Formats: sequence, C-alpha cells, structure tokens
Amino acid sequence: MKKPASVAEYNDLLQIWIDEYYHKNPHSGLGGISPATAFGTDTRPLKFVSAALLKDAFFHADTRKVDKTGCVSFDGKLYEVGIAYIGKKVTIRFDPSWTDEIEVLNEQS
Repeated sequence: MKKPASVAEYNDLLQIWIDEYYHKNPHSGLGGISPATAFGTDTRPLKFVSAALLKDAFFHADTRKVDKTGCVSFDGKLYEVGIAYIGKKVTIRFDPSWTDEIEVLNEQS
C-alpha cells in the first residue's frame, strides 16, 4: 500500500477504517456486538452539551499579579483589571484559540 501524501489523505483513510472496520466489527467491551449495532439498538435519548458549556469547559486559567497601574500582562498584551487589584494576584480565564479577551475570576490576595 502506498503511504499517504498528506494529512488530509491520512484523515480520509482513518475515516474509512473507522466506518468500514471499527464500527462494524464486534467488540469485547460491548458484549461481542459492534459499535454500530450497540448505537442502533440503544433506546436512550441522546444528550447534547450546549455550545456555551462546551466552550467554558475548554477555557484555560492562569494567575497574574496586577501591576501598579491596575493591569495584568498576558500573551504580550496589557489588560486593565482595575485599581482595586493593584499588587494582588488574580486568576484569569481565557480561550486559548482567541486571547484578545480575558476574564478576571477572583482576587487571590
């Protein structure tokens, strides 16, 4: 078999393997039935996570010390936190894929 030439080709071959082999063959962890059969015969309703909850779950958190101007430095930028926090540590939360905005969660002391 020829080696895939790109990530896209690897992904295409992986999807074929998942669809044609993995989902259709028996698994001991499923009592000897295939994942496709297990999914198709399960009568429980599907549960979906809201986009907001999912986004929240993947936020990152870090601690920063507020400088004498009431700002914290993050990702090479200054963010205004407020003069009430000068000299204190705060926890910030941020989306790692978009760091133009941060959230200040709480004062740590």
